[in-house]
Amino acid sequence: AASTVFSCSSSSSALTTNSAFAKNCEFVGTGIIGSTADKEANQVRIADSKISVVRTAFSGSTTNKYPIYVTDCEITLASGVSLASGNVLFLNGDGKTKIVTIDGALPGGSYSFEEGSALVFDTAAEGYIIVNGDSVSNIELNKLFDSGMVFQAGKPINVWGTGGTEGNTVTVTLGDNTATATISAGKWEATLPAMEYAKGLTLTVSEDGKSAGNKTYTNVDIGEVWAFSGQSNANLGAYKMEDFEEYKALADLYDNIRCFSVQADLTENVLSDAKNADWFQITSKNVGMTDTGLGLSAVGYVMATRLAVELEGNPTIAIIDINYNGKAISNFISNNYDPKAKDPDAEHQIYNSMIAPFTGYNIAGFGWYQGEATADSGECDANGDGYYGLNVDQLYATYTETFNKNEGNAPLELFIVQLSAYMSNPSYIRAYQQDIAAKNEHYHVISASYAGSVLSDKDFALDAGNGFQYGHVHAARKSPLGIAMADSILENVYFKDQNLSIANPEVESVVIEEATVKVTLDRDFILMFGTEVEGFEISADGETWVKASGVIDGRTIILTAEGVSAPKYVRYGWGMCSIELENGEKLTFSKSAEGITYTADPASSKATTVTITTPNKTYTFSTNDTIILRSILNGNIMSESGHTLHVFSTAITSSSAGEN
Repeated sequence: AASTVFSCSSSSSALTTNSAFAKNCEFVGTGIIGSTADKEANQVRIADSKISVVRTAFSGSTTNKYPIYVTDCEITLASGVSLASGNVLFLNGDGKTKIVTIDGALPGGSYSFEEGSALVFDTAAEGYIIVNGDSVSNIELNKLFDSGMVFQAGKPINVWGTGGTEGNTVTVTLGDNTATATISAGKWEATLPAMEYAKGLTLTVSEDGKSAGNKTYTNVDIGEVWAFSGQSNANLGAYKMEDFEEYKALADLYDNIRCFSVQADLTENVLSDAKNADWFQITSKNVGMTDTGLGLSAVGYVMATRLAVELEGNPTIAIIDINYNGKAISNFISNNYDPKAKDPDAEHQIYNSMIAPFTGYNIAGFGWYQGEATADSGECDANGDGYYGLNVDQLYATYTETFNKNEGNAPLELFIVQLSAYMSNPSYIRAYQQDIAAKNEHYHVISASYAGSVLSDKDFALDAGNGFQYGHVHAARKSPLGIAMADSILENVYFKDQNLSIANPEVESVVIEEATVKVTLDRDFILMFGTEVEGFEISADGETWVKASGVIDGRTIILTAEGVSAPKYVRYGWGMCSIELENGEKLTFSKSAEGITYTADPASSKATTVTITTPNKTYTFSTNDTIILRSILNGNIMSESGHTLHVFSTAITSSSAGEN
């Protein structure tokens, strides 16, 4: 009867019958059990009713071909409750049927629907509804498009996907902007105009003529988007930073940093979507994610925190994490190019699976922290020859075509982080990275001079497992690199017209005057430690190098070396390492394996002592000593903002700097 309420105890069903018809009723209880006899007269029909249940909503006979019929009902299920078991037929009727689950996920079960109908989750209704199948859109979007995503400000916004009915129109709306696209060969792409910074927008994607199956994404922001790519040092998680606890404590203060993490994957063919990728807002709970699966890059995160503080307008900063441990640059390059590779069989595979799927997503620029798999591979050799420069250019072209494809976009900016101070990463690869950057105004180098490890009990090991930079390719000092990259981005991108001087120093000129070499930097500088210039060597023939003494004259360093009367070459930080002691003493010595020896505990392989031999003295330290504060690669030249001079080596003439 109309407006009748059926209620019962938790141990019994709201309605148990072999034959019933109910309309305009409200059922509250554990469920509705339908007919048990195989007779047409024993059908149960429920229409225009509200049904709230805490156990399986409908239990129809598994043998009865005349099951429970449900038409135009609003059904609320407790968390984890199944919609139906046995034979239950849901009819479309007037399209009013709505199924709401407490936990938002439809529980498992066997469901039957009227022919031509479909069960679809409807965001507006906040539940599952039964509709006519012809009114359901099957459009699908790339994993990039999701609630919590970020679009780049100031550049067109491309939204694309697959599915839908051929020839139909797809309408995309973001904030006050709308664009349309026609479905052709199962694909479509709409382009919205560039937008200014904004937060909390809703992105809707709908196929005309379809009442269900359309897409709605919330909490979408317009901000600054930066990709960060490379191998294991780029991929190293924030939880491995030496100052991780400090950044973790501050993470919740940054409410405007998000990450789109793409899980490592290799494929021989280009994919249209990544196998696993997801957006998340960074908080103290997830900033310590591991670097396996979906992770968070330490350098990328620190860079983002700096931009979040320094950029006006409090824009959302997004990091696109595309990293793969131990892979050469050729893996990241598009199939449109022919990189010179150490492993030709692996060419393009990271591009195919982790980069190509996002073609059309505009960003501001990208960081690149890679080279360990490239040094001594033929891509770069000790003479500065090889193909690494060609491959970097192809990488830049790849990222431009992928992440900056709209005509009229400002060029991408590339920030190359020099390699860490590890034994198998020779200085010439760092110098080569600098030479590459010097030839393109959109390339910038971040010095890794101060990326050594703290020497302490917990991270001081004999092998490459932990600790001192001679034994550890993954130095824990990642925050200075992130800060340096952010400052270079601020100086070279966002505040380019303001003549800031906050990035690392660059060599402006190198000239010879008789027996002296004058190196002039592009900004004021200070000494990182000590009172004398450290880290320079000069040579008359490019083979025999002599440590140089330096006198500072403004932004110029005047170098001389005993026995070198006609210098033709100069280099900085070439195999030099410095140790800072607690008593203020600084040791600078050649970075050679012969200069350091370990005494190990055989049981644990942990080093118990380390011996460092310099030309003037031999030092022996216990791992329990606290006198060692920090190890630093290269010399002691640093900008007033705290960023170090990069490794370089150059041939010079009397009037100007030559090329490496």
